[in-house]
Amino acid sequence: MKKVTHTILMADIIGSSAKDSQEIMTDFQGLSKKLNRKFKPDILSPLTITLGDEFQGVVNSLRAACSIIFYAEEYLISTHANFKLRWIINQGKIDTPISIKNSYGMLGSGLTEARVLLEEAKGYNSSRFNVKTVQAELKPIVK
Repeated sequence: MKKVTHTILMADIIGSSAKDSQEIMTDFQGLSKKLNRKFKPDILSPLTITLGDEFQGVVNSLRAACSIIFYAEEYLISTHANFKLRWIINQGKIDTPISIKNSYGMLGSGLTEARVLLEEAKGYNSSRFNVKTVQAELKPIVK
């Protein structure tokens, strides 16, 4: 039986505690709404703000996750936003049904791994863009 994996996208605001929380939250909420509208066909579970300065969602492909990140980064630059985001893409298993209303309340190893990756990425001098994909199992060709 084929193991079903999902593409999970998470982001958090870098250094949010040192910034004007009201200003960045307004911008962050606006960004998540804009992304959810623009990429609706690619989003299985909407980008939902979970911990104030973080959001998560489930998208239909690695390509969709990359498109969302590129668009968001360009948008933040063009609007002179007062913050940068740290991104996680993780392909993994979600055990509960995928919620089409919001992206919290779901469980699975893919979400747990994504959260761990996000926490690890908060370490000193780490990359803003972190990707973990599932490698396909290749079967040898028998002649």
